[in-house]
Amino acid sequence: MNQRLVYIVGGALAAALFGFAIWHAMSGRQAPPPAAASAPAPVAHDETASAPRIEPDDLLAHFKAGDVTIVDVRDADSFVAAHIPGALHIPLARVEGEVPYLPKGKPIVTYCT
Repeated sequence: MNQRLVYIVGGALAAALFGFAIWHAMSGRQAPPPAAASAPAPVAHDETASAPRIEPDDLLAHFKAGDVTIVDVRDADSFVAAHIPGALHIPLARVEGEVPYLPKGKPIVTYCT
């Protein structure tokens, strides 16, 4: 249970940092178009959580359908040791510089340890 809490908190942190990087990169520019109707709906697990969440089974279904992009923001050693097959690897320190190269038009889900 404690390990799952660490994953949830880490994922929320990564998502918040990733969201900030996107906001920072897009500030002063036109907002992106709204997500497609088939995009996964975030699942709120905690009223105080600041980052949207999605259940693993829902994420897997959307990922297999090509509806989302998954980004692993961990360091290179962690990524090599184990990662979600098909996930992009962008270490957290490089996220801001990679935002322009991320796929457009679908939600991006980040994860870390």
